[in-house]
Amino acid sequence: MASPFADSANLLKFGFNLHPTTSDQRILAGENAGLPSVTRDPAGRLVLEFIRRRAITPPHLSYEITTGSDLDTLTPLSLNNALITPIDATWERVLVTDPILTPRRFGRVLVNQN
Repeated sequence: MASPFADSANLLKFGFNLHPTTSDQRILAGENAGLPSVTRDPAGRLVLEFIRRRAITPPHLSYEITTGSDLDTLTPLSLNNALITPIDATWERVLVTDPILTPRRFGRVLVNQN
């Protein structure tokens, strides 16, 4: 079965609850839609916040967080200690802190269709 997403931009819009036909590029800030927010906590650790489709809702997207000291060596970050807050039957908010403290740190949220 072919993917309903013509390209990765449409998949990201769907995965982050962005408007499908506009250039909606809001950064998540307490909203229920938007691109992931990347900040630092008071200790200086990288904090990623994003909304995602709950795993029980079709089309069953997966979200992978990767972090690293440079863009060439990003590795998966476990969500075992993430704070996950339900928004409604379809969406939930994820807040995860990278445990590694370095002056230079990068983070990324990947969205895939299962």
